[in-house]
Amino acid sequence: MSWDYEGIRTVISALSLLGAVAAAVYSWWTARNKTTRQAISKLGERIDGVERRTTAVEHQLKYVPGTAEIKELHGELSDLRGDMREISGALGGLKRAVDLMNQHLLSHEKNS
Repeated sequence: MSWDYEGIRTVISALSLLGAVAAAVYSWWTARNKTTRQAISKLGERIDGVERRTTAVEHQLKYVPGTAEIKELHGELSDLRGDMREISGALGGLKRAVDLMNQHLLSHEKNS
């Protein structure tokens, strides 16, 4: 029985090439999957951060007054403004009265 060494050599070369191609494809595939997993992980972290911030904003929004409360506050502030004007007018009259009393006392003191 004679061996065809050239044929065996060709088969081994072909198998070697096929193995190298398979290793390259496997390496590319695992690198791609690793990159994809890392990207998904980073995206998950970003989503977690957005969820935390959204939860914080929602918590703060619970305490923000609504339209009805703001309208009520506006009305109360308008009432307060009117009360302040009344007090200001009364104080103006009181000031005038005190000025007249001082003037009277000063003129009475000069005459004595």
